[in-house]
Amino acid sequence: MSDVTLEIPSKMKSVLIANFTNGHVNKKRCDDLSVGHFESSQRRFGTQKRKQILVAETEQMSYVGQNFGVSADRSQNFCKYYVGLRDKSTGKMTICDAEIFNMLPKLPGDEQEEEKKDDLSLSFREKNDFLTEAFGSKKKQKAMENRLRNKSAAKSMETIMDSAAKQALSQQSQVARPQVEDQTDGIPPCNKEATSPREVYRLHDIISPSEMEALNAPARLFFDSTYDQVRQWKEQQTYPAYITNHLMTMPLSEAERWKRSKCLMYLHYLITLNNLNTRTIGLKVPLPVEWPGVVIEQLLKRFTMKIDSGGRIRRCRPARLKDKNISYILVLCLMIDEYELELTVLMKDLKLSLERIQNHFRALGCTLTSRKVKTDMGPSLSVTSAILNLPLTFPDPSARSKKRGR
Repeated sequence: MSDVTLEIPSKMKSVLIANFTNGHVNKKRCDDLSVGHFESSQRRFGTQKRKQILVAETEQMSYVGQNFGVSADRSQNFCKYYVGLRDKSTGKMTICDAEIFNMLPKLPGDEQEEEKKDDLSLSFREKNDFLTEAFGSKKKQKAMENRLRNKSAAKSMETIMDSAAKQALSQQSQVARPQVEDQTDGIPPCNKEATSPREVYRLHDIISPSEMEALNAPARLFFDSTYDQVRQWKEQQTYPAYITNHLMTMPLSEAERWKRSKCLMYLHYLITLNNLNTRTIGLKVPLPVEWPGVVIEQLLKRFTMKIDSGGRIRRCRPARLKDKNISYILVLCLMIDEYELELTVLMKDLKLSLERIQNHFRALGCTLTSRKVKTDMGPSLSVTSAILNLPLTFPDPSARSKKRGR
């Protein structure tokens, strides 16, 4: 261990120490913490000290500490604290005068309850807390801290409930949106005046140009895949069955093969996102980090949303965005299969029932057909297909409302 030379300056510098009462600061998040120091020009009554306030802020919470009032560190009235600052290059340690600030969480709405009163105007409970903090036993101090923490949590919950009630009242006062808009809100942009099935949905509305360019590197795996490699993927269920089935019959043209490879890779991303559970969606990075960053950003922006849950931002996926994700998958599959698609394999990949996947295809304007297929094992099976024909046929919202009424 290297020698240390102790240096005591004639005029000591003052160092501010922040003590966060609700826990330690994560070292990785110290850069996100903004700190400000404010000092009054007037001296405190009966002392030579000035009133000081230390403020620390993050995106979710604010903390305030002061050297006066109930929340101040009273131990400094009976003893002094010093901090040693060691210079690694010279080996000298400088002694500095230290002042401790107890940093308390600042909850929304506390602006109206600022401590503008002197100690003489404190209530009996506040005076009792003041004495407990200065002279009380550890047991009493812990009980007081728990009570104050519960009081702060109750105020925060009351604020959240008030905002939720106001939001609910404002939503009730708004005019309800027509059912037709709710039905088409979760499907890709649709050209109802199209003259051919290819013009109804456009590929650039499903995969943006920036995403298509970012797919060049990952799609190389599908472009260079061999028959034996695809068969191994199918046996190990590395990719959905719909994708491996189409990898078995890739186009011979290089341009078409590249286009098919990118569409199948993006379809793999969509199906993976669709099959994630709620817990995984709430993670900070719910999708694999090896995916292109542009694709991850667009997928999360399009099919998930962020909400404020008690001051904490978390990601979720409501039912309408999950339906939207399924609709984009089905439209991309229609394009790959030339707008006529069997539902059996997709039902297993998406874990959907026949009735639900049929409702999704009807919302996209498709017609459904069923046919019997003979099998060597026994009786014939019924196979359902979705076809995008013109003119487009969409579900009648009035018939749907009548059915609900009955």
